Amino acid sequence: MWPSFRKKRALVLDDDASMRRLITKILQKEGFAVDAVTSGADAIKHLQGESDYSVILLDIMMPLEGGLTVVKEMRQSHAELLKRAIVVSGTSSRSIIDGIRDEIFDFVSKPFEPEELLVVVRRCVEKA
Repeated sequence: MWPSFRKKRALVLDDDASMRRLITKILQKEGFAVDAVTSGADAIKHLQGESDYSVILLDIMMPLEGGLTVVKEMRQSHAELLKRAIVVSGTSSRSIIDGIRDEIFDFVSKPFEPEELLVVVRRCVEKA
């Protein structure tokens, strides 16, 4: 568990309600305050108001604006946060992932085990 004097914050973008709840629950048990959103536009609004996220988890394959939209926006206005971004996606398109791999922290494939996700999140927070 993280020290209570400094609450870790996470932004979670996923259009699937059950996946969003699962990721939120995993992170909250780890001591994170979580902002969970359903669209890239909502994620961008949160990023405009906050820059102190410890980790940002993005689903790439979504209708309308998803994680790729957020990555593009972060390139322009929050480049320093890209290295705190973890793509959590079920996409099998390697070209999409390979196109952003050098910019983001890491990638976790759906479905995943909770501990698998936490290992990546912990490494990200330690490096930040």
